[in-house]
Amino acid sequence: QSTWVTKKTKTFSSYIYMVLKKLSTFGISSRAMAIMNSLNNYIIEEICSESIRLNRSKRIKAKTISVRDIEAAIRLLFPSELQNSAISEGISILTTVSNHEKQGGKKEKNFGLLFSISLVSSSMSQYVDLSISKTATIYLTAVLQ
Repeated sequence: QSTWVTKKTKTFSSYIYMVLKKLSTFGISSRAMAIMNSLNNYIIEEICSESIRLNRSKRIKAKTISVRDIEAAIRLLFPSELQNSAISEGISILTTVSNHEKQGGKKEKNFGLLFSISLVSSSMSQYVDLSISKTATIYLTAVLQ
């Protein structure tokens, strides 16, 4: 007697839908949603791969992927207008996180981001054999959004 084991895959679909609803009143087909989800996973994979390559090429190899590594990968992979927008979003959210921590605020879960930080973190860990700093995960979440 065989049993079927289904693996539940985590997707960005609900988060993409929230961002889309925030920006417009248009809907999205399931096929287009699948493409957007694949695009998000591809971007995460490419940024992580490039971050690892950059980290390994350093004279002093770090054991952690940092915001600097993610930012450098974005500068190499994205076209200029898109990289400027992505980097400014990442810096903006890190400023929000920093100000929140300086004020001694309660631990906030997503800092106003629509995308899930934990989902991005688990997606990153699939591609990275190094540890990932919390700020790097928050930064990449803002970039993806």
